Amino acid sequence: MNTANEMIETARERGLELLALTDHGPKTVGGPVEGYFFIASLFPRRFGEVEVLMGCEANIMDGEGRLDLPERYLKRLDIVIAGLHREAGWVETSREKNTQAMIAAMKNPYVDVISHPYSIRCEADMGQLVAASYEYGVPLEVNCLHLSHYERGGFDVQAVREMIQRVRDYHWKLVISSDAHMASMIGDDAVIDRLHLRKLLSPEIVLNTSRAAVQTFLTGKREERGS
Repeated sequence: MNTANEMIETARERGLELLALTDHGPKTVGGPVEGYFFIASLFPRRFGEVEVLMGCEANIMDGEGRLDLPERYLKRLDIVIAGLHREAGWVETSREKNTQAMIAAMKNPYVDVISHPYSIRCEADMGQLVAASYEYGVPLEVNCLHLSHYERGGFDVQAVREMIQRVRDYHWKLVISSDAHMASMIGDDAVIDRLHLRKLLSPEIVLNTSRAAVQTFLTGKREERGS
């Protein structure tokens, strides 16, 4: 909907220090081809006071956690989010298989975050997911765009509350994302307040409260995989 420069300018106007540009993987309907992510890796990372992370929201394609983007592209990106998307070919319906696939993806050394693991279209066992998230050091995402869909549809967000509470019990981290598909949505997390989730999302369990915290986390991930 917007150019990268428009997204960055909006982030600057809203006082953000760090912006992750994570286009969907190539198996997404209308998504970019694989080669796009090579070009994306060459994109400048600093625009005035805004630092940019070039990444991808890759699609988990099977129960082994394989992604729709080869390692040669993944290793060039600053951040890789992985998730289940029915519009990208994910066809399993059982909680067990959905859970297995996301946990398998966490074992991929290039995966940094699991996206919207509470999706009503791909239900999973939140206890197992949070335990694996902690074990493999791959945070789960609170996705504000998905929450907005649930809000409009009148869907229960109990799975989201359970995820947050389990992360709190582990003294672990998660990430909050606006999942902005257009510039006007950048940094918009008002749905968290409307759904009364803010008190659960105290700063000590949210990874992306500062640029430094995100940088430290991603640097640690790169060191773990030796790149």
